[in-house]
Amino acid sequence: MATTRQTGQDFADRLDQALTLAGIPRGRSRNGKLATLFYVSRETARLWLKGRLPALSKLREVARRLDVSLDWLATGRGHPRPTGAGERSGSAGDAVEVELFNLIRLMSQKRKRALLALLASE
Repeated sequence: MATTRQTGQDFADRLDQALTLAGIPRGRSRNGKLATLFYVSRETARLWLKGRLPALSKLREVARRLDVSLDWLATGRGHPRPTGAGERSGSAGDAVEVELFNLIRLMSQKRKRALLALLASE
């Protein structure tokens, strides 16, 4: 039977792998990127990367947006990206797309419309 500490470390390793699969580079800025992507504090992101599991609702969001299996992320069972996940249907995309999506969500409706008009004109 795995200890709580080992289970936490296993989760941290899977989260690290999921971030790498999503194109989020390792390094000092990873905590900040994780915090920004999931609207949590840098301390919360740091704790996740040290092995503290997020609440189930947040864990689902992390798995969905990083395009990995929830079962794999939470428990290690199965594969990070199940068969057929290569098409990435409904996923947020790579790290740049995820960051863009998050920034757009923070914009006012007026700025969103202006951005849409700008993008449509190209």
